[in-house]
Amino acid sequence: MTDGRRTLRTLVALGILGALLAGCSGGSDSIGGSSGGGSAEDAVAQRAAQAAPNKSFESQDAPQLQNAPQLQNVALPTVAARVIKTADLEVAVPDGDFRSALTAAVEVARRHGGFVLSTLVEAGDAKSGRLVIRVPAESFERALTDIESLGEVDREVVSGEDVSQEFVDLQARLRNAEAQEKVLLKLMNRSKSVQDTIDVQRELQTIQLLSEQLSGRLRYLEDQTSFSTITLALGEKGAPAVASSGILEQAWNNATKTFYTVVSAVILGAGFALPLVILLAIVLLIARLVRPFLPWRSRSTPAQEA
Repeated sequence: MTDGRRTLRTLVALGILGALLAGCSGGSDSIGGSSGGGSAEDAVAQRAAQAAPNKSFESQDAPQLQNAPQLQNVALPTVAARVIKTADLEVAVPDGDFRSALTAAVEVARRHGGFVLSTLVEAGDAKSGRLVIRVPAESFERALTDIESLGEVDREVVSGEDVSQEFVDLQARLRNAEAQEKVLLKLMNRSKSVQDTIDVQRELQTIQLLSEQLSGRLRYLEDQTSFSTITLALGEKGAPAVASSGILEQAWNNATKTFYTVVSAVILGAGFALPLVILLAIVLLIARLVRPFLPWRSRSTPAQEA
């Protein structure tokens, strides 16, 4: 009996000890689980900590990016248009108003800051004429309107030629030629032989000629674009218009005048030379006829007598 109780106590003690051991192992498991959970939270916290600097960086740089200058649409510099404006028109005025209309057309050119380039009016009681007027380009339309108001417009042709691209190209070529000229001048100063100097001088002359040509073309375009040209055929109604001579007609007239001038010079020269030629021919003929009768022709030399 006593042995049975001892055995029961031993079993109860072992059960209590096992329960204690089981509780300790459960506690350790729970601690391990909590430590495992803590590891996950630590990982999350670590990721958050890693992300935090990025957020801080973004928060610090955000004002700077906002204050940074934004890329805006910058307009490229525009080149002023270079346009050659011309107008050719015929205006008919009432009978007897030609002279007053002609004076008014000249006044229009003066009022708009221009000038009359040429005037073609027949002598006598003329009833028609032709004017070439140059006015500043900015006053072209206003001057044309004033001229149209002088009478009834029978014909009008207005045209414009855009030479902006040619103008820019000529300016660039001129700058390039001037730069080459400066380089060649420096090379000429450094030349150590006559042949080198001659070679550089030849190239320099070519560049200088090119620069003069480009400058001349630029001056012409500057003049044509700064001042517009208005060709006005003005006349009374029913009066024949004065025809302007074209380029071919002018060339033919010049050639004819030159031909007549040359022919006149030849005739004039012949008029001076012909009497001299005739006089010289008469002298030679007389000399030929008189020569056999000269005294020294009748004498014979000793060799001829032997």
